[in-house]
Amino acid sequence: MGKINRKLLPLKMLLFFLYAAIGCLPAFLTIHMFHIGLSHEEVTWINTVLPLTALVGPPFVGYLADRFGHYRLITNYFNVFSWGFPYVPVIRARKDFTI
Repeated sequence: MGKINRKLLPLKMLLFFLYAAIGCLPAFLTIHMFHIGLSHEEVTWINTVLPLTALVGPPFVGYLADRFGHYRLITNYFNVFSWGFPYVPVIRARKDFTI
């Protein structure tokens, strides 16, 4: 068994706790979507599309960055875009919903 790289230990701990925190959100997001009035079919579509875009997105962005050569610009653009995009179906599904 290999030695633990102590320089990377804080990063490993950060990523562990980050993914642990993010991992509990999908169940509550589904409950929230039902609470704001989305139908079972709409919630199913949203929960189907989100993981598929997470699988297709990184190879697509990597291809674009390799093709055009502007790695930082393309990666930053799609990173910012990806933070807001998953919430568009929830916001647009019920226009009469107010916070």
